[in-house]
Amino acid sequence: MCGILVSYSKSQLIDIENFRKSLELQKHRGPDNTGVISVSDKLIIGNVRLSITDLSKNSNQPMVSDITSNIISFNGDIYNYVELRDYLKKKGVSFFSNGDTEVLLKYLELKGTRGITELNGKWAFVFYNKRENKLIVSRDRFGKQPLYYYNDNETIIFSSEVKSIYNL
Repeated sequence: MCGILVSYSKSQLIDIENFRKSLELQKHRGPDNTGVISVSDKLIIGNVRLSITDLSKNSNQPMVSDITSNIISFNGDIYNYVELRDYLKKKGVSFFSNGDTEVLLKYLELKGTRGITELNGKWAFVFYNKRENKLIVSRDRFGKQPLYYYNDNETIIFSSEVKSIYNL
């Protein structure tokens, strides 16, 4: 169990300290690491991590691609990540971690949104494609992993917990 928090504002700057406090409200979901990436003054991506698949720091999040600088914040388990990893290795993709987060990141980079249909597991994630300046948000088909959102046409927030949204 990890926690995701993402805030995007069309017009106003996001208060990074308030964002960090809002993410801290989810610390019980991921006591092993807290990470925040300020993509811009208007887009911030955060994650609290519970280390399960890969206990090393290499799987800390938000995770940034070593090739494209794309970013992912992920909560869940990709059950078929070993098979997806083998597929990617055959395509010449190399890895710096042993977890499913990096496999998901690199699979999305290769396949795009159509790769989501090939995932087996439970997940909620936010994937930022830097080159296209696109934010992709996904939750598993059955909604096993929580992902709440708030949208007032100026600001959109995605979170694993409602209290982080309220705080922002």
